[in-house]
Amino acid sequence: MRISGEQQSPDVIQNPRVLCVSSQQFLKLGFENQLEIVLKAFPADIAHEKIFRSKDLRELLGKGRFDIVHIAAFVCPRTGDLYFSEVDTNTGENIVSEVETVSADALASLLEMAKTQLVVITSCESLVLGATLVGVTNVVAARDMVSAKMMAAWVESFYGILTSRPLSQAFDYAFKASRAPMRFYGRQSRSSDVTFTVGEGERLTAAK
Repeated sequence: MRISGEQQSPDVIQNPRVLCVSSQQFLKLGFENQLEIVLKAFPADIAHEKIFRSKDLRELLGKGRFDIVHIAAFVCPRTGDLYFSEVDTNTGENIVSEVETVSADALASLLEMAKTQLVVITSCESLVLGATLVGVTNVVAARDMVSAKMMAAWVESFYGILTSRPLSQAFDYAFKASRAPMRFYGRQSRSSDVTFTVGEGERLTAAK
């Protein structure tokens, strides 16, 4: 799938901060390697973060700035709620008594506070969440459940290209290389591009 849009002068963000969001359940399902691939694509001397609790998500996004947020945790396909507690990934039913979630609207507010420019959701079908977040940020989201192996291939392809090519090219290449069912949502509230610069002379461009 290609991303189309008008060519406009992009905003530039020097050395973007990255936040990886997951859950203990999804680490057990094989998503830990995915998070490492994401973080290794960016300079290690920048303060990136990995979190596995809703409390930490609220704390970091509510008080700091993160330009890219990568989510590898269960998302309810009906409500868009982000789950940190364990669920049956086939039915979406809770399998623990203490449910830990963040609603789609609450996450959108946190991302707006953190001035996030790109959210990538790679864990499961997440179009409802993507449709909610698109009002405040650019979103790449899965259209269906994706195996950890297929998504790892997409993540490696996407982030490997994103550090030197525009978002549209990285997205197009990753889809062709992995066949993972991903979809792009351009932020509705603005129309300009965003360029993330990494070190000297390297750029990531998020088309909106």
